[in-house]
Amino acid sequence: MSILERAVIQTVDSTTDAVILLRREAKDWIVAHINTSATEREPRLAKAHGRNWRSVLGLAELSSQREVVHQAVRKAESTGLSVHIGLPYGTHTITLKIVPIQAETGAYTHLVCTYPSQWSIQAAMREDTTVESLLQGSERAYQRLVESCPIPIIVHRNFRITYANPIAAKRLGVATLRGANIMDFFTPSSHNVIGTRIERLSKGDSLPTVEATLVSRTGEPIDVEITSISMMYDGAPAVLSLVQDITEKKKNIRTLEHLAYYDPLTELPNRRLLRERTITALSESMESQQMVVIFFMDLDGFKSINDSYGHEAGDDALHEMALRLRTCIDPSRDILGRLAGDEFSITRQRTNIEDAEELAKSLLASFQDPIRVGSTDVRVKLSIGLSLFPKDGTSYDALLRAADTAMYVAKQGGGQAYAWH
Repeated sequence: MSILERAVIQTVDSTTDAVILLRREAKDWIVAHINTSATEREPRLAKAHGRNWRSVLGLAELSSQREVVHQAVRKAESTGLSVHIGLPYGTHTITLKIVPIQAETGAYTHLVCTYPSQWSIQAAMREDTTVESLLQGSERAYQRLVESCPIPIIVHRNFRITYANPIAAKRLGVATLRGANIMDFFTPSSHNVIGTRIERLSKGDSLPTVEATLVSRTGEPIDVEITSISMMYDGAPAVLSLVQDITEKKKNIRTLEHLAYYDPLTELPNRRLLRERTITALSESMESQQMVVIFFMDLDGFKSINDSYGHEAGDDALHEMALRLRTCIDPSRDILGRLAGDEFSITRQRTNIEDAEELAKSLLASFQDPIRVGSTDVRVKLSIGLSLFPKDGTSYDALLRAADTAMYVAKQGGGQAYAWH
């Protein structure tokens, strides 16, 4: 699907009028898209996608005026045709609007055929709308496609905006966009990409969709996905851009990524992220020939907190444990994360045995004070196991197992202690 066709489809899908989009293939016209209003008017049209346009007229209520429509399609000229259709209320005359779409090559590659949907006609009849006003409204159908489109549409030439539909101005918080420099609405970080893109589009290049960040007059950043095509507007070359707001989509992606990599209780990196970051640290330390120490820690008697005070109290204890561990680390060289349950780990880079032992002592000291569980102060002990890279292993899994084994040695000695593998 071409960028032009995608842009037209996004526009026609937002109108209540029935729209059939035809695409030029060889010397004939093929049905490229039929919007929901058209299929609701005539459900059999749903089967016509990809078929010859003549078959569409065989399915739709316009079949009675087949030859009139044939002639208009062959000419590929913008025109309004009066055609007769049958409704439960009797026979009525509507205007079939055929608008040819010209590609940047100058060739007419698509035809937009619009006519009032069932809902539009019946609503007009219920309101006693005259045939003349109905015809007049249908003549403006193509303009309404753009004006009523919920997606911002902007036409610009030499970086100056020559047209923007109402939703574009509303989204950017201005009364009008006409005459403004389009670059004024992009963040500085987007200027280089967008500026180069507009210059290429102005030369007739076809470019894929791009993501950028707009900024409204209130300073609100808006993440957008931009689809652009070269076109003729008011007799001169211009660029038409559809600007899809993806702020919520990007926010959802960031939320999902956070859930995938961070522990929801402590907000620390989870096992997956801890592993990835440690593997990277080990690779860098291998090249620089520096030591890395893996710390494996857990609370002695954590199960008794859950059993005595409940799981909510246990969660409070884990949250407090994470806070205390955070106060001891150096974020510039330590990677702290939660493995599972009451098991936590620290990867310390650019270190040595003495430095690692100083950190271990600091961690133990942070648990000298009791942990508040509900209205009760509970004393807990911390057990720490340490493994040394590359002495105890060169892979993350081997080093973590070694530190785990050492942690049980510290626990067997009564806890509140550290032990090396």
